[in-house]
Amino acid sequence: MPHLIQQLSAHRALGGLRTVLAGCSLPAATLREGPARDDGPGAAWLEFLCPAHSQDLPAWPAAATHPDDGSMPCGTVLDYRTAEQQLQSHADLWLTTLTGVDPQALGYVWSDVLDQADRVLLPPGRRSRRRRRGQSAAEHAGGDGPGVPGRG
Repeated sequence: MPHLIQQLSAHRALGGLRTVLAGCSLPAATLREGPARDDGPGAAWLEFLCPAHSQDLPAWPAAATHPDDGSMPCGTVLDYRTAEQQLQSHADLWLTTLTGVDPQALGYVWSDVLDQADRVLLPPGRRSRRRRRGQSAAEHAGGDGPGVPGRG
């Protein structure tokens, strides 16, 4: 008989592995099953939670909940979606909800969506210093030439 994880994933390839609850090293007691994949059988994702986090996060979306015998550490997520599906899901569920940024208003240009979200989430002095497309190294550094920022 296949393990429950194999049954729930419908033997699909793993598309992503991550930990969503940093700091908890307890073994999982609960396995939450994400909704079915749009493009075939199997759950979109599986999440493993310890008893405390399972109780503290009752509204975390799940299609079903199963007991687990500590097969993974708390907070582990096995994701069976494509990278594009994972990013879209996170943008829909978290990024746009937290920031109010509307991807449609920005023409679904994700670099612009992320830039706008960065502006909403972080105050001006703490904004990301990542280099923008088309921006020279000097412009990114805040100076007018190579070398130490502001010193040319």
